[in-house]
Amino acid sequence: MRREVALLSVIGFIGSAAYAQAQSGGRFDGTYQPLSSKKVSQTYVTRQGIMGECPDRTPGPLTIRNDRGEYLSEPGRRFEGTVNPQGQLLIKGIEQANTEGRPFAMNVTGMVDGTGTAYVRQLGNSCSYDFVFRRG
Repeated sequence: MRREVALLSVIGFIGSAAYAQAQSGGRFDGTYQPLSSKKVSQTYVTRQGIMGECPDRTPGPLTIRNDRGEYLSEPGRRFEGTVNPQGQLLIKGIEQANTEGRPFAMNVTGMVDGTGTAYVRQLGNSCSYDFVFRRG
């Protein structure tokens, strides 16, 4: 009987510790301020065949809470996605269809390291960027 009570106590302690960890969020939780921005592509070609220059972009802060990440691009597009336990980011930017009936979609991948730095690549059909964020 005593042994069963001790075993139940250990199980209860482990369960409450796991619940507390789940409630407190993930190890990458926080707000990451943009540290640097670099164009991956310098130019793009429109659907009409006109060449344009990719503008410089600085995103808003990257926020990670409970294995979910999000940020706003400089033009105000929302990017949302997941952060796995190893710190790998998988984010998509999705909006309603534009006036031509085509939805906007952009993929964002990256990695958050143990020092609080996030390395992010935003890949678009025209312009792409590398961003570095730092947890502040």
